[in-house]
Amino acid sequence: MSDGPVLLVASTGGHLTQLIELEPRLALPGPRRWVTFDGSQSTSALQGADVDFIPYISPRGLRQVVRALPTARRLLRRHRPSAVVSTGAAIAVAFLPLARMMRIPAYYIESATRSEGPSLTGRILARIPGIGLYTQHPDTADGRWSFAGSVFDGFRAEPIPPQTIRDVVVTLGTMETYGFRRLVERLIEILPPDTSVLWQTGTTDVGGLGIVARTAVPSAELERAIAEADVL
Repeated sequence: MSDGPVLLVASTGGHLTQLIELEPRLALPGPRRWVTFDGSQSTSALQGADVDFIPYISPRGLRQVVRALPTARRLLRRHRPSAVVSTGAAIAVAFLPLARMMRIPAYYIESATRSEGPSLTGRILARIPGIGLYTQHPDTADGRWSFAGSVFDGFRAEPIPPQTIRDVVVTLGTMETYGFRRLVERLIEILPPDTSVLWQTGTTDVGGLGIVARTAVPSAELERAIAEADVL
Protein backbone atom coordinates (compact mmCIF):
# COMPACT_ATOMS: atom_id res chain seq x y z
CA MET A 1 0.00 0.00 0.00
CA SER A 2 1.19 3.54 -0.78
CA ASP A 3 2.19 5.80 2.09
CA GLY A 4 0.42 8.72 0.38
CA PRO A 5 -2.60 10.55 1.84
CA VAL A 6 -6.13 9.26 2.07
CA LEU A 7 -7.95 11.06 -0.75
CA LEU A 8 -11.42 12.24 0.30
CA VAL A 9 -13.65 12.98 -2.69
CA ALA A 10 -17.11 14.60 -2.59
CA SER A 11 -19.39 17.04 -4.33
CA THR A 12 -20.05 20.23 -2.41
CA GLY A 13 -23.23 20.51 -0.37
CA GLY A 14 -24.59 17.59 1.61
CA HIS A 15 -22.14 15.05 0.21
CA LEU A 16 -19.18 17.09 1.45
CA THR A 17 -20.87 17.79 4.79
CA GLN A 18 -21.36 14.06 5.36
CA LEU A 19 -17.78 13.20 4.45
CA ILE A 20 -16.47 15.87 6.83
CA GLU A 21 -18.65 14.37 9.58
CA LEU A 22 -17.55 10.81 8.85
CA GLU A 23 -13.83 11.45 8.23
CA PRO A 24 -12.71 11.19 11.89
CA ARG A 25 -14.28 7.72 12.07
CA LEU A 26 -12.46 6.29 9.06
CA ALA A 27 -10.15 3.49 10.13
CA LEU A 28 -7.54 4.58 7.60
CA PRO A 29 -4.14 5.86 8.77
CA GLY A 30 -2.29 8.74 7.19
CA PRO A 31 -2.84 12.39 6.30
CA ARG A 32 -5.97 13.54 4.50
CA ARG A 33 -6.33 15.34 1.20
CA TRP A 34 -9.66 16.55 -0.19
CA VAL A 35 -11.03 16.78 -3.72
CA THR A 36 -14.19 18.81 -4.28
CA PHE A 37 -15.62 21.83 -6.12
CA ASP A 38 -14.70 25.42 -5.32
CA GLY A 39 -17.34 27.40 -3.41
CA SER A 40 -18.05 29.24 -0.19
CA GLN A 41 -18.98 26.03 1.65
CA SER A 42 -15.88 24.07 0.65
CA THR A 43 -13.42 26.93 1.15
CA SER A 44 -14.77 27.69 4.62
CA ALA A 45 -15.34 24.11 5.82
CA LEU A 46 -11.93 22.93 4.56
CA GLN A 47 -9.96 26.00 5.56
CA GLY A 48 -6.41 24.94 6.39
CA ALA A 49 -6.82 21.49 4.81
CA ASP A 50 -5.03 20.19 1.72
CA VAL A 51 -7.57 20.54 -1.08
CA ASP A 52 -7.65 20.12 -4.85
CA PHE A 53 -10.56 21.94 -6.49
CA ILE A 54 -11.85 20.49 -9.75
CA PRO A 55 -14.54 21.73 -12.18
CA TYR A 56 -18.16 21.18 -11.14
CA ILE A 57 -19.81 17.86 -12.04
CA SER A 58 -23.60 17.97 -11.96
CA PRO A 59 -25.73 15.05 -10.72
CA ARG A 60 -26.09 12.51 -13.55
CA GLY A 61 -23.62 14.62 -15.53
CA LEU A 62 -22.10 11.79 -17.57
CA ARG A 63 -20.31 14.10 -20.01
CA GLN A 64 -18.81 16.05 -17.12
CA VAL A 65 -17.67 12.80 -15.52
CA VAL A 66 -15.90 11.86 -18.75
CA ARG A 67 -14.27 15.30 -18.96
CA ALA A 68 -13.10 14.93 -15.34
CA LEU A 69 -11.30 11.62 -15.95
CA PRO A 70 -7.96 13.16 -17.06
CA THR A 71 -8.00 15.38 -13.95
CA ALA A 72 -8.80 12.42 -11.72
CA ARG A 73 -6.01 10.35 -13.28
CA ARG A 74 -3.54 13.22 -12.86
CA LEU A 75 -4.41 13.71 -9.18
CA LEU A 76 -4.23 9.99 -8.43
CA ARG A 77 -0.81 9.76 -10.04
CA ARG A 78 0.43 12.91 -8.35
CA HIS A 79 -0.66 12.10 -4.81
CA ARG A 80 -0.36 8.29 -4.95
CA PRO A 81 -3.04 7.98 -2.24
CA SER A 82 -3.14 5.07 0.17
CA ALA A 83 -6.92 4.95 -0.30
CA VAL A 84 -9.75 6.92 -1.91
CA VAL A 85 -13.04 7.49 -0.08
CA SER A 86 -16.12 9.21 -1.49
CA THR A 87 -19.67 10.03 -0.42
CA GLY A 88 -20.62 10.97 -3.99
CA ALA A 89 -22.23 12.09 -6.05
CA ALA A 90 -21.10 11.82 -9.70
CA ILE A 91 -17.57 12.87 -8.75
CA ALA A 92 -17.20 9.39 -7.21
CA VAL A 93 -17.74 7.81 -10.63
CA ALA A 94 -14.79 9.80 -11.97
CA PHE A 95 -12.38 8.76 -9.18
CA LEU A 96 -13.21 5.38 -7.66
CA PRO A 97 -13.11 3.14 -10.77
CA LEU A 98 -9.79 4.74 -11.80
CA ALA A 99 -8.43 4.17 -8.32
CA ARG A 100 -9.26 0.47 -8.54
CA MET A 101 -7.65 0.25 -11.99
CA MET A 102 -4.52 1.66 -10.35
CA ARG A 103 -4.87 -0.89 -7.50
CA ILE A 104 -5.63 1.80 -4.94
CA PRO A 105 -8.16 0.77 -2.25
CA ALA A 106 -11.44 2.56 -2.93
CA TYR A 107 -14.51 3.01 -0.73
CA TYR A 108 -17.92 4.50 -1.41
CA ILE A 109 -20.22 5.59 1.43
CA GLU A 110 -23.81 6.05 0.26
CA SER A 111 -25.61 9.23 1.32
CA ALA A 112 -27.63 9.03 4.52
CA THR A 113 -30.58 10.40 2.53
CA ARG A 114 -30.74 7.08 0.65
CA SER A 115 -32.78 5.13 3.17
CA GLU A 116 -34.41 2.72 0.71
CA GLY A 117 -31.45 1.69 -1.42
CA PRO A 118 -28.46 3.00 -3.35
CA SER A 119 -28.42 6.03 -5.61
CA LEU A 120 -27.57 5.89 -9.31
CA THR A 121 -23.94 6.52 -8.33
CA GLY A 122 -24.09 3.64 -5.87
CA ARG A 123 -25.64 1.30 -8.44
CA ILE A 124 -22.93 2.17 -10.96
CA LEU A 125 -20.09 1.67 -8.49
CA ALA A 126 -21.57 -1.63 -7.29
CA ARG A 127 -20.72 -3.01 -10.73
CA ILE A 128 -17.02 -2.23 -10.29
CA PRO A 129 -15.14 -5.13 -8.67
CA GLY A 130 -13.14 -4.29 -5.58
CA ILE A 131 -14.85 -1.08 -4.44
CA GLY A 132 -15.90 -1.23 -0.80
CA LEU A 133 -19.56 -0.22 -0.51
CA TYR A 134 -21.12 1.17 2.67
CA THR A 135 -24.69 2.15 3.47
CA GLN A 136 -25.65 4.45 6.35
CA HIS A 137 -28.81 2.45 7.12
CA PRO A 138 -28.48 -1.01 8.68
CA ASP A 139 -31.68 -2.27 7.05
CA THR A 140 -30.21 -1.73 3.55
CA ALA A 141 -27.03 -3.69 4.28
CA ASP A 142 -26.70 -6.97 2.38
CA GLY A 143 -23.99 -9.17 0.93
CA ARG A 144 -22.62 -6.32 -1.22
CA TRP A 145 -23.27 -3.32 1.05
CA SER A 146 -21.94 -3.08 4.60
CA PHE A 147 -23.12 -0.90 7.49
CA ALA A 148 -20.47 0.75 9.67
CA GLY A 149 -22.36 3.71 11.11
CA SER A 150 -24.14 6.84 10.05
CA VAL A 151 -23.91 10.61 10.33
CA PHE A 152 -27.05 10.34 12.47
CA ASP A 153 -25.27 8.34 15.17
CA GLY A 154 -24.36 11.46 17.13
CA PHE A 155 -27.93 12.77 17.32
CA ARG A 156 -30.99 11.94 19.42
CA ALA A 157 -34.55 13.23 19.40
CA GLU A 158 -35.70 15.19 22.42
CA PRO A 159 -39.12 16.71 23.13
CA ILE A 160 -39.22 20.48 23.54
CA PRO A 161 -42.02 22.61 24.97
CA PRO A 162 -43.97 25.04 22.76
CA GLN A 163 -42.00 28.22 22.20
CA THR A 164 -42.10 31.46 20.29
CA ILE A 165 -40.42 31.24 16.90
CA ARG A 166 -38.00 34.12 16.55
CA ASP A 167 -35.05 32.85 14.50
CA VAL A 168 -35.33 30.53 11.49
CA VAL A 169 -32.76 29.09 9.11
CA VAL A 170 -33.93 28.00 5.65
CA THR A 171 -31.25 26.10 3.74
CA LEU A 172 -31.83 24.63 0.30
CA GLY A 173 -29.49 22.49 -1.74
CA THR A 174 -26.67 24.25 -3.56
CA MET A 175 -26.54 22.04 -6.69
CA GLU A 176 -26.41 24.30 -9.71
CA THR A 177 -29.27 22.67 -11.61
CA TYR A 178 -31.93 22.29 -8.91
CA GLY A 179 -34.21 24.91 -7.35
CA PHE A 180 -37.17 24.75 -4.95
CA ARG A 181 -39.05 28.05 -5.31
CA ARG A 182 -42.41 26.67 -4.18
CA LEU A 183 -40.92 25.78 -0.79
CA VAL A 184 -39.72 29.37 -0.36
CA GLU A 185 -43.11 30.71 -1.43
CA ARG A 186 -44.89 28.48 1.09
CA LEU A 187 -42.56 29.45 3.93
CA ILE A 188 -43.14 33.13 3.22
CA GLU A 189 -46.86 32.43 3.65
CA ILE A 190 -46.65 30.61 6.97
CA LEU A 191 -43.67 32.09 8.86
CA PRO A 192 -44.63 34.78 11.40
CA PRO A 193 -43.99 38.24 9.92
CA ASP A 194 -41.67 39.31 12.75
CA THR A 195 -39.41 36.25 12.36
CA SER A 196 -35.72 36.72 11.58
CA VAL A 197 -34.87 34.35 8.71
CA LEU A 198 -31.51 33.39 7.24
CA TRP A 199 -32.23 32.25 3.69
CA GLN A 200 -29.67 30.05 1.92
CA THR A 201 -31.44 29.37 -1.35
CA GLY A 202 -28.77 27.97 -3.67
CA THR A 203 -29.74 28.46 -7.29
CA THR A 204 -33.46 28.79 -6.53
CA ASP A 205 -34.96 31.83 -8.26
CA VAL A 206 -36.37 34.03 -5.49
CA GLY A 207 -36.90 37.11 -7.65
CA GLY A 208 -39.96 39.13 -6.67
CA LEU A 209 -40.45 37.34 -3.34
CA GLY A 210 -39.22 40.24 -1.24
CA ILE A 211 -36.64 38.35 0.79
CA VAL A 212 -32.91 38.83 1.30
CA ALA A 213 -31.46 35.52 0.15
CA ARG A 214 -27.93 34.23 -0.27
CA THR A 215 -26.84 31.58 -2.73
CA ALA A 216 -24.48 29.96 -0.22
CA VAL A 217 -23.51 30.77 3.34
CA PRO A 218 -20.01 29.91 4.61
CA SER A 219 -20.03 26.69 6.61
CA ALA A 220 -19.04 28.14 9.99
CA GLU A 221 -21.62 30.93 9.75
CA LEU A 222 -24.38 28.51 8.74
CA GLU A 223 -23.58 26.08 11.56
CA ARG A 224 -23.62 28.94 14.08
CA ALA A 225 -26.97 30.18 12.79
CA ILE A 226 -28.45 26.66 12.95
CA ALA A 227 -27.27 26.23 16.54
CA GLU A 228 -29.01 29.48 17.55
CA ALA A 229 -32.21 28.98 15.50
CA ASP A 230 -35.61 28.01 16.87
CA VAL A 231 -36.53 26.25 13.61
CA LEU A 232 -34.45 24.83 10.78
